[in-house]
Amino acid sequence: MERRESGPPVQVDPPRYVIRYTQTLDSALEASKFFQARLYRNYFIVFGAGLAIGAWMSLFNLTIGLTTMIFCALMLITSRLDVLDRVFGRRRFRSVLDEPIQLSLGQDGILWEGPQATSHVPWSSLSEVRANERTVLFVRDRILLAYAPAASFASAAERAQVIAYSRERIAAARAPGAATA
Repeated sequence: MERRESGPPVQVDPPRYVIRYTQTLDSALEASKFFQARLYRNYFIVFGAGLAIGAWMSLFNLTIGLTTMIFCALMLITSRLDVLDRVFGRRRFRSVLDEPIQLSLGQDGILWEGPQATSHVPWSSLSEVRANERTVLFVRDRILLAYAPAASFASAAERAQVIAYSRERIAAARAPGAATA
């Protein structure tokens, strides 16, 4: 497969941090689940309430109540099946699975280099950095722009430095009077 780039990378300053990893299905699914955790919480609330409403409705109309309960139960069960996540995840992430990814974090933003493209994301377009013990996410509003698995860092201290640096650069770019590109 040929790698295509639309031009030279935008980043001009040498990067402060360079993170390299090979994209695996497990790391992609972990990042996706971590990113969507807030959405899933609402999903469980809605369909959990649907179960309760279905039980209440079955007191008045057994068919409608049981249908509602069965539908809500199936929605809750299918959202928790890892088998489905793996089947659909393999298809969703197929263009980057088992491919090397490099994130270069510099003064001006993040340079993401993958198998099909290179993308520069300025700090001003990021809204937050989320982290847990397995993944670091770089997010713009409701869009996951990039992530790095915890295994791609040499140590927990380096991971903490990258997170702190990223949050500092985002805050500086969003501060009043910051230069806009």
